[in-house]
Amino acid sequence: MTGETTPHSETTGDRPGEAAADRTRVDVREIDRLPGDRRPLHTQVYEHIVGQIDHGLWREGDKLPAEVDLAVGLGVSRSVLREALRALERSGHVQRRHGHGTFVSRPVRVEAQLPTIASLEVVASSQSLTVAEADRSIRLCTVVDAADDPLGLGAGGRFWEIRRTKAVSGRRAALFVDRVAEVMFTRAEIDARLTTSVLDLLLEKFADRALRVIDRLSPEACDDAIAARLAVPPGTLLMTIEETVFDPGGTAIAWSRAHHLAARFDFKVERTLGDGAGDRGGGP
Repeated sequence: MTGETTPHSETTGDRPGEAAADRTRVDVREIDRLPGDRRPLHTQVYEHIVGQIDHGLWREGDKLPAEVDLAVGLGVSRSVLREALRALERSGHVQRRHGHGTFVSRPVRVEAQLPTIASLEVVASSQSLTVAEADRSIRLCTVVDAADDPLGLGAGGRFWEIRRTKAVSGRRAALFVDRVAEVMFTRAEIDARLTTSVLDLLLEKFADRALRVIDRLSPEACDDAIAARLAVPPGTLLMTIEETVFDPGGTAIAWSRAHHLAARFDFKVERTLGDGAGDRGGGP
């Protein structure tokens, strides 16, 4: 589709920390609607604008055109645009300033290095970011379906399921779903000691012995339930880490899926290569 540019009016002096300064004109291009994409249109608009920001086409501090002009430029209705803008504001990609308009902002991003991923709290603290739980639920469950038994407990096996949504610097960033064999901890221990990750609790428990951990990283589109927990549109891109922890005897004792908003995290891989390298990293 051909692009359409909708210039916004030039304003001065409302970028944080600036005196009078000219705005960069936001280049508004109609979204590409992919054949077979059944996601809600407002989700497609959200992803399109996030892409413009991530690729530097819309820069932090740029002012967006008026809603009517932006909707025309994107080729969508104003109601669809408003829904997308609400999601963009929740995820930290735009800021609305009463009496001034809507401006591009960049959400705080957490840098996490693979394969040595520490807990979110440890990583964020090293970058002067704060982490807080937005919600938490804990329940004792029983295995009833062999297809939904990542710990291999067998029918009737019992495990704790812990769901926590975490916010980084005030904005929701990740949903953690943990399962840990009931014999590992009591409910009172979980309530009192789970302040970072379940893996941290297990490392404390097995302080004098080594645990084996397998992590798998995969992209996925968030479903309605995850979208509601993270306050983003369904279909928003996630980077999900599935982790299984084995005790020294090789028995799976904990399993987790950590759903990270891709726009809020930078996952990096660092390897040492050459004759003097020890662990070369990588591997499935």
